[in-house]
Amino acid sequence: MAISQKGAEFLVRSRQTDAARGDVDALFELGVTYSTGRGGVLVDLIEAHKWFNLGALSGDTRSQQCRAEISVEMSAREIAEAQRQARSWLGRRASVTRPRTPPSALLPPPHERMGRMLTSQLLSPTGDSAPRRFRPSRSRPVVPCPSW
Repeated sequence: MAISQKGAEFLVRSRQTDAARGDVDALFELGVTYSTGRGGVLVDLIEAHKWFNLGALSGDTRSQQCRAEISVEMSAREIAEAQRQARSWLGRRASVTRPRTPPSALLPPPHERMGRMLTSQLLSPTGDSAPRRFRPSRSRPVVPCPSW
């Protein structure tokens, strides 16, 4: 059964989406697709090496083996280009998939907020930083403690 060009593009895009989510099998399958021309995709060893390299970085031994096999057929310049593309893909993925911090996570924990509220209530109405309970009264002189 032949796969149409649109169907092949859809399969590659869907596997790339899965790969961006961290699916190691998708990384491996993309490498196989580009190394064999499966599904009507043109053979591209640089692209295949990139996907196998990303799979190998994720710990997939199949990707490590396939990367080694196709490296024999590639020049050092092609391997360097594949590695550059893999680093670029990792950088784009990290910037796109970095989870947004919810606003509540930016606040300190509740017990720290409560401590700050209590501390602010102890401060004088004039706003100086000495808490009321530790500030000496101005109506009486400060008497030093006798040394024992």
